[in-house]
Amino acid sequence: MFPLSGILIDGKTAYSWLVSNAANVSENVSICSAFLRSSIIDDLSSRFLPSTSVRVLVRWQLGDLLAGASDLAAYEVSRALGWKFYVCLNFHGKVFHLPPHGILVGSANATESGLGLLLLSNSEVCTIVEEKDSNRTFVNNLFLQAAEMNDDLFEQIKVFYDQS
Repeated sequence: MFPLSGILIDGKTAYSWLVSNAANVSENVSICSAFLRSSIIDDLSSRFLPSTSVRVLVRWQLGDLLAGASDLAAYEVSRALGWKFYVCLNFHGKVFHLPPHGILVGSANATESGLGLLLLSNSEVCTIVEEKDSNRTFVNNLFLQAAEMNDDLFEQIKVFYDQS
């Protein structure tokens, strides 16, 4: 069931695991990545069944947005898909929970470079852990520590970003 569990993998293999399991999730999907690009949401969303419930957690520090590590369009794309979107300014993890397939953890952000989609990608290290109660609780707690994004908050962030 977990052929990669306990094995270290790179970002490209992590992306392959995400893609190969996306259409067969049984519950809520969690995408938690300090850095997140809207292009990855576009890509992954096309692989989930339309009925799949997805929540996203990002860091979204101003410097990350200004540097292009993350983009504001990620919220707009997520909102259009009906996905919940959360922000936690001190979050630096990378956690992708695809029940019942497991939880991908490691250094790969949800960006083209992090997931090995560019010719010159980052050198990432990930692994897959089992889906068990303590791991599900850990992931759920990440969202409890975050603020859920809404359109009003997004507009405030966008104005601040534009002024910077």
